[in-house]
Amino acid sequence: SYTKERLQFDRTIASFQAIKHKAADMMLKVESARSLLYYAACTVDAWSVGQVNDEALLEAAYMASACASDAAFFNAGSGIQMHGGVGITEEYDIQLYFKRARATESFLGRPSDMRESLASQLLDGAAPWATSRWRAAQAASRCATRLGSRSTSLRTAGLRARAGSPRPRAATL
Repeated sequence: SYTKERLQFDRTIASFQAIKHKAADMMLKVESARSLLYYAACTVDAWSVGQVNDEALLEAAYMASACASDAAFFNAGSGIQMHGGVGITEEYDIQLYFKRARATESFLGRPSDMRESLASQLLDGAAPWATSRWRAAQAASRCATRLGSRSTSLRTAGLRARAGSPRPRAATL
């Protein structure tokens, strides 16, 4: 909405092609992350009835987690750029999204770590830090937390119960 209000050269900045391209890139990132989240949710459903193994669950969770984190950070940064100088002030909430994206990345793991774990799992057969059902549930929970999906979070709560381990208390941001 800010891009529709801000005038530059007697026209709104939303009418500039560069802004449209940036908005299209932002939408592409979100839709890619959403598609991977849906795939991960379907994999969780199949895993819960025994149709897929733990490795497939981890693979889906790693992919969705890395893509969601990339999308959150890219979109927050692009939003600040589209807002210009006022993007980092407290007048607009876009600076909060940027801070949350960075904090979430630090708290839940960097996308590069997720991709490294995925590559390790695919090439070596098992991810170095994810060898149990509890780790699989943690990876799925990270994915759900990144995109804020309530239904997937409920499914992962069931995974935790099935894994036989309670979830440790997480620090609040």
